[in-house]
Amino acid sequence: MKKNVILTDTIVDDKWEFASGVQIGSKLEWSIVCWDNAGIIKNKLFNMRRIIGYFWHAFSIFIRRQRYEKIISWQQFYGLIFAYYCILFRTKKTVELTVMTFIYKKKEGCLGNLYFRFIKKILQSGYIDYIVVFSKNEVNYYSELFDVNAALFTYMPLGIPEKKKLEATTIQLPEKFFLSVGRSNRDYDFLFRCANELSQYNIVVITDTLDHITDIPNNVYIFNTIRGEEYLKILDRCEAVLIPLKEQNISSGQLVMLQAMQYKKPIIITESNSICEYVKNEINALIVPKMISEFCNAVKTIANDNCVLEKLASNGYDIFQKNFSLKVLGSRVGELYLTK
Repeated sequence: MKKNVILTDTIVDDKWEFASGVQIGSKLEWSIVCWDNAGIIKNKLFNMRRIIGYFWHAFSIFIRRQRYEKIISWQQFYGLIFAYYCILFRTKKTVELTVMTFIYKKKEGCLGNLYFRFIKKILQSGYIDYIVVFSKNEVNYYSELFDVNAALFTYMPLGIPEKKKLEATTIQLPEKFFLSVGRSNRDYDFLFRCANELSQYNIVVITDTLDHITDIPNNVYIFNTIRGEEYLKILDRCEAVLIPLKEQNISSGQLVMLQAMQYKKPIIITESNSICEYVKNEINALIVPKMISEFCNAVKTIANDNCVLEKLASNGYDIFQKNFSLKVLGSRVGELYLTK
């Protein structure tokens, strides 16, 4: 009897909320195949090993494809590369394939053009049944970009795990600080220009993408190896979360937004087409144009107006509780298979 399987690039257990939700939504049994193939980029060798892992693990599933009826690829590249192997070896489509967390970031030069054609060929292949994206804007954006039917893309709100009870962090931090975290589509150059105008406020940044920046303002504290629970401990300490986005059509920032809402932290974020399903201006966030004066004014408002801070934090927490759990996301993905 064929199995249904969920592929992940981190180690999860059988009680993983997403998998539980998928089983509820689909009314089917699912198993989980895990590889420890994620993490903060430490160097080029680490990144190369991770890329090789995508191809190797996808191939291990491809050669055993007759065992599976349905595959959900939580790590997008396992599913995309699985489909590529189907193209390469001209196999008959036998698996219903869902690709999760799809994000395409344009790359420059010849390698960038090759990467675009690689992704386009996969999306046009017919081997993928659903691609899940986390903003409505991306459905039409990717459909037009890759010249594929918009029905291939399915919008679902992102979901995250339940809040954990954590001990206080032992990392030395300023008494009061704003927090900015993440690597995808972040404009830290812009944030640091703002920080120069906000010298009276401390800003903690958690990312591994700042090797190209040498002029760091004195009020900015950089941490490049923190992740997981240690990051959440820092989040629990901050005054508010700052999310400066680079490109408006790229889906990014949602995970940090949800974690901020979960921990009752106000959000200041620059305008983007991919955030409107998660935050509303002056309801659960301050959404500002990417202008130094506007961003700085928002920071000062949060710092000096407790009524605004408490309103955004309270509204954000209520919205999160109703809409954005990981189990709900899993259930929505599982329901895709009820329509077949």
